[in-house]
Amino acid sequence: MAAVMARLSFSEVGLLLLLVLALTLRRKKREWIIPPTKLMENTDYRHKEFIAKV
Repeated sequence: MAAVMARLSFSEVGLLLLLVLALTLRRKKREWIIPPTKLMENTDYRHKEFIAKV
C-alpha cells in the first residue's frame, strides 16, 4: 500500500489552522459576582476596610 502525501501551500495551511482555532477557542462569559453585603446606591464605602474579597 503506497502512502500518499498531500502538498499544501502556506495559505491552505493557514486556513486549516484558522479553522482549527476557530472551532477550539470559544469566548467564556463571566459570571456576576454577588457582593456578600447589601450595598446601597450613592453611598461612599471608601471608609470601610473591604466590601468584598476576590
